[in-house]
Amino acid sequence: MGEKAKVEKFVKEYLNTWMNYDAGALKRMVADDKNAAHIGTDVDEYMVGRQALLTRIESISKTGVGMTTKVRQKQISIAGGNRAAHFALKFDTKIYKNGKLVKKIDDVRTTGFLVKKGKEWKLAGSHVSLPVKGRAVKY
Repeated sequence: MGEKAKVEKFVKEYLNTWMNYDAGALKRMVADDKNAAHIGTDVDEYMVGRQALLTRIESISKTGVGMTTKVRQKQISIAGGNRAAHFALKFDTKIYKNGKLVKKIDDVRTTGFLVKKGKEWKLAGSHVSLPVKGRAVKY
């Protein structure tokens, strides 16, 4: 299996981890870097280091919330002699609480930065951005 195919598999597993809020799986996927930033849309979603990201997913998992995603665009690039990678996704998501649909969000954007540790890809940083109505900034 080529490196791009391995990164594609990683991205699929990464999305499944979030759909199930599986902290154990996420722990295996995230690089143990105390300085890596994982950023979400909301002001409190600026987490630095693997433990901060794991604490976030563990707290969400206790709420009974789940989600589904439908990826509409995907870009993957490999760099650094097959030692680094980047992915960018645009997807639609549905948020559920105790099995009941509570919100549908289209055009979610996310990026991830991966590093190769031994033979495995690890998430070294990420960003998720939810759409806003209109433009946040006018140019």
